Amino acid sequence: MSRRTGKNPGALDDIREAINKGSYLDSIHAYDSISTRDIDRLDIRHAVNCGKRNTKHDKYSEEHQEWSYAIEGPTCDGDRNLRVIMALHHDVALLITVYEIKGDERENAV
Repeated sequence: MSRRTGKNPGALDDIREAINKGSYLDSIHAYDSISTRDIDRLDIRHAVNCGKRNTKHDKYSEEHQEWSYAIEGPTCDGDRNLRVIMALHHDVALLITVYEIKGDERENAV
């Protein structure tokens, strides 16, 4: 999606649908991040399905000509909060990165 046409207002629903259908991929960075940050894939899925968009952390990539979307939500046990950064390419969601957010990093998600 080009910058001119703007962000996908239904991105969260589209990302959830792609993940729940199994139509998602990990970027190399995300693959490395998951293991080094000790984040479980079930926790990522839970954070996306139960979380909210944080539009302050959405970004447009000139290189890839598409938006990435920030979703913040709890892990399965509720002990940690994650920020999951994903992009949409047609019907496939791409996990760009994921990391834990601390209390002072949390912002109002919408």
